[in-house]
Amino acid sequence: MSDLDKKMAEAGMMPVSIMLEKIPLGNFMANTAVTDLESFEEWIQMRREEFLRMQAKMELSGQKDYDLYEWVIAHNAVLSEVLANFKQATGRKP
Repeated sequence: MSDLDKKMAEAGMMPVSIMLEKIPLGNFMANTAVTDLESFEEWIQMRREEFLRMQAKMELSGQKDYDLYEWVIAHNAVLSEVLANFKQATGRKP
């Protein structure tokens, strides 16, 4: 167990090594409509669109200083990266 894992465990947190082995809330978080690569791509695009819309609304309404603004930007960036790599891995143009 790494030093970070030990510190996390001592703080009552789940260590990174355990989080990497499995997704703690995986069954709860998984969308039952995602059954193949096509539906997975649709799900990624849907989620990315949600965050793009949230970001645009926050920017247009002057909420850039709102606490969740950075969270929305980060999620949008991650979903964009996942989608680009998914498309590349499946032979679609990113």
